[in-house]
Amino acid sequence: MMKLAKHTRTAVFSAALLATALPGATLQADPASDAAEIQSLREQIVLLQKRLDAIEAREAAAQAKAAAAPAPATTAAAPAAAAPAKSSPDATTVKFNSKGFSLSTADGGFGFQIRPRLQNDFHFFPDSRDGNNEFYVRRAILSLRGNIGDSVRWIVSPNFGGSSTVLDDAWIELSPTKNLTAYVGKIQIFKGLENIQSNAKLLFIERGTPYNLVPGRELGIKILGKAAEGLVNYGFSVTNDALDSTSANNSANTSGDLATGAYLFLTPATKDKDSLLSGLGVGVAVSTAVSDTTIDTSNSDRSIKFKTGGRNTFLSIQNGVIVLGTHNRFNPQFYYYHGPLGILSEYIVSTSKMSRGGVSRDISNSAWTVQASWVVTGEEASFNGVKPSHPFAFGKGGWGAWELGARLNAFDADKDLFTGDATTKLASSTSAQKLMAWGLVAKWYLTENLLWALNYERTDFSGLGANRSTEDVITTRLQIDF
Repeated sequence: MMKLAKHTRTAVFSAALLATALPGATLQADPASDAAEIQSLREQIVLLQKRLDAIEAREAAAQAKAAAAPAPATTAAAPAAAAPAKSSPDATTVKFNSKGFSLSTADGGFGFQIRPRLQNDFHFFPDSRDGNNEFYVRRAILSLRGNIGDSVRWIVSPNFGGSSTVLDDAWIELSPTKNLTAYVGKIQIFKGLENIQSNAKLLFIERGTPYNLVPGRELGIKILGKAAEGLVNYGFSVTNDALDSTSANNSANTSGDLATGAYLFLTPATKDKDSLLSGLGVGVAVSTAVSDTTIDTSNSDRSIKFKTGGRNTFLSIQNGVIVLGTHNRFNPQFYYYHGPLGILSEYIVSTSKMSRGGVSRDISNSAWTVQASWVVTGEEASFNGVKPSHPFAFGKGGWGAWELGARLNAFDADKDLFTGDATTKLASSTSAQKLMAWGLVAKWYLTENLLWALNYERTDFSGLGANRSTEDVITTRLQIDF
């Protein structure tokens, strides 16, 4: 509209100039004709002026109306459109990533996860007398997890691997504060440093010999806490009494009594990532119970069987032996992870009273392990495994991460397990008193979820009992873990 008014003013001005110029140029030719033409031009100027006045009046009215009216809707809504819309509590978020498949409400009030784990192994014994060469599914776990708000979580993890289906974990987690958490159900207690480490994150395919002297899982409650900004970690537990090497697969309390435990673990430089001590952890776990169990070798919860790295039983307690009296465990623990270096060590001593044929004995069994590893591709080693910086991908230059490790571990059974006659001896006839084992491992972390591992372990037996030959075993594993 402004452009139109401008053009109209230009036309009027041109016409006025023409009207004033024509008299001087044409009166000498034909005064009558010139006077008529001038009059016509003057009339056109008046008409154009009226049109110009009308246009300017309409333009002024439009500007006044715009100034008095509220801002357009698009302008007022622009800031609101830029801000994120408020999600409905009933909206659902769906994810699938390196932590598995998950569903959650938009407000985080409820969540559900499916996290599978599959470990396919192969055992090869150079000497066929040491065991069968075989492929088998070591673990096939479908872990179902969820949360109710920020303070309640739960997990149910059936394991379909091995010879039978068992329930590995089934607990409810309550977190009244960020530094205090309670777990109720079938859980891992803090006895055994390798025991509480995820089987998907172990350095070697199988845990070391100290694992024989603790239960894999227990039924009960444990409370974990933190102090001094995470530098001090502590815990307490009350559980059904469980024998060494068992995993509480049944819900019944084998002894009818309860076991108590305590745990203290220090990480003195956890907040200073540049310190040489930043990956240091040292602690101790203890437990005590009054046991009352009769060994039943047909019941996994009531039998004691100690195994080698090749998963062969090298010492077992005879059927009918009574475990009656105080049962204590003492477990110093240590690890150190700094850069690509990883070191882990622990010692466990388990003392109990056993009797057979009317003869009672105080039994003390012990075991220890020391292992070290190096991530040759430079990633950081940790208690929770290695995450490759460049995941394996064909044609894209990623080759994952490689880790090499070595281990030395030993087991020393009480000599009184091997004394007495056929009616009073506690250990079975095929049992050996002592073992010393060393091993090597190579692990290829193709991605955060895909792992291939190869390890060799050699085990020598000595002391009282059966004269067992040296066991050599090569084990390989292909693992998917979310």
